[in-house]
Amino acid sequence: MSKELVELLVFVLHPESVDCLANHLLGFSRYSSHAKEPWLARITLRSWRLEDYAGDWACSENEGDPILVPDKVKEALMNSKLDPAKRVAPPLSSIVISTNAFGDFTKTTIVSKIMPGSKLRYAGNKAQELWRMFVHQPQTARCLVFLLLLELLILEIEKQYRDAADYLIGILRLDVGL
Repeated sequence: MSKELVELLVFVLHPESVDCLANHLLGFSRYSSHAKEPWLARITLRSWRLEDYAGDWACSENEGDPILVPDKVKEALMNSKLDPAKRVAPPLSSIVISTNAFGDFTKTTIVSKIMPGSKLRYAGNKAQELWRMFVHQPQTARCLVFLLLLELLILEIEKQYRDAADYLIGILRLDVGL
């Protein structure tokens, strides 16, 4: 995330997101919320995924500490003849939602490399439905919108873990007996 974008978010668009963005930039997985004015719910999740890589097997250190891979797994990946090579990348994702005390003015910030645009559009449409459905209970709507965003993020993380597991099962020949 560029310095200019962080400054724009923190100082202009969503000042309440500063703690969550700090966690994101430092690579900390954290959740916090409070019911004071403004009402806030924020979460930063750290996950890992395998991604295409043009060089030799490596662990990406772009987003925090490297992920430690067992030597046997690393050796199997380095010796695999599959193309393209893969590496472990530790993407971070953050969600911040804030509202005033009545819940009728809301700001949401999502910072994620793993959420595709189609999922974000879907989330936007579903969030609008929730706000309309709970127009007289905005405090409920804001919690449901946060949970909707969290669900979509977790489903995407689960998909990446499943893809990585399938790839590693093939490389390590764990499915030979099946």
